[in-house]
Amino acid sequence: KMGMPWSAGVKITPLPEPDKTKYLSELIADAEAKGAKVVNKRGATVDRTLFAPAVLYPANKEMRIFHEEQFGPVVPITTYREEQE
Repeated sequence: KMGMPWSAGVKITPLPEPDKTKYLSELIADAEAKGAKVVNKRGATVDRTLFAPAVLYPANKEMRIFHEEQFGPVVPITTYREEQE
């Protein structure tokens, strides 16, 4: 449930930084343009300063999300062939 932290049953609370939802949405749009998809239901849904957690798959080195630490509820998942990768 998304909402304010003092409301009963709320698990997702507002992001504290101005424009954070816009930044996260831009990262997701970039990843989607390069082949990733939000694989969880309602992931990346935005309501003012609320951002529903998103799982992105498959992430790759061409995506901003691969290189930028977003400090938000976005989990990019990538694959690898060797442990050293």
